[in-house]
Formats: sequence, structure tokens, C-alpha cells
Amino acid sequence: MSKFKFQQAIKDVRSQREKVANEISMLLERESKMRSPVGETGNLRRNTNSEVEHNENQSDITVGTNNVEYAEVVHEGSVVRNITAQPYIRDSIEQNQGTMQQMIAKGMTPK
Repeated sequence: MSKFKFQQAIKDVRSQREKVANEISMLLERESKMRSPVGETGNLRRNTNSEVEHNENQSDITVGTNNVEYAEVVHEGSVVRNITAQPYIRDSIEQNQGTMQQMIAKGMTPK
């Protein structure tokens, strides 16, 4: 295999990884929004999002809720405030492990 073909193969694999990571990010954002508790304003659901950061060797997916002060208390609960945890983000990740593994296997299969 020539050096050019090898470099192109590396680029292709990176592109596939980035595409799969973006798709997983969208899945987790949708699932987290669907599972988030909705109060009077819908603020928690509306502000739940995801982002992907790609670098040379990996892609990192972050799912969370921005600019909602009470998001952590809702997600983790509070003994002091007698609030039961509603881990909508964690549940979205845990309950979609199989789907994510399938997406990775399908997306990273050589074409």
C-alpha cells in the first residue's frame, strides 16, 4: 500500500468516527430531552443539548443542560430538599448502550 493510500485510509476512518460520534450525540440529545421532566416552563428540556469535540485520535460527546441552575438537583436529587433523583441524562446513556454499540459497529465497518 502506498503512503498516499495509507494517509487516505486514516482520513476515511477519522471521518467515519466523527460521523458516528455526531449521530450518537444527536441520539443522546433526543433521548435526554424526551426523558427530562417537564415543569411549568419546559426550561430543563429546552436547554438539554449535546456537543461533540473531535481531535486527532478521539471524539468526545457531552450531554447536559446549560444555564439551568436546578438541573443537577433534578438529575441527582437532594436529600436535604427531599427531592427524588430523576437521572434523565444518565438513563438515556445507559438505556441506549446497545443502540450506540450497533451504530459504532455499522458506522465503522469498512466500505
